[in-house]
Amino acid sequence: WAPSARARPRTHPVNIPAGQRVTVETELTPVRRGDQVSALVTARAIGPLGLAGRQGSHRVPWQIRILPPFLSRKHLPSRLARLRE
Repeated sequence: WAPSARARPRTHPVNIPAGQRVTVETELTPVRRGDQVSALVTARAIGPLGLAGRQGSHRVPWQIRILPPFLSRKHLPSRLARLRE
């Protein structure tokens, strides 16, 4: 995710036994309005001695739309008028 999505944690160290699946969750706390699309998801596998490893990246179709409330209702009419100009 983009840094403005504030993904926590950024990395997930996991141990996955052969033939198994593991689900990991990432909490997003976005600070910008609009659509956020995910970047690549990268999986790294390190060998048993820690000397070598493999890595693969995959595109994922994840997207979120951030629409925080517009708290300044008193400014809304003037902002809408400016947008219509």
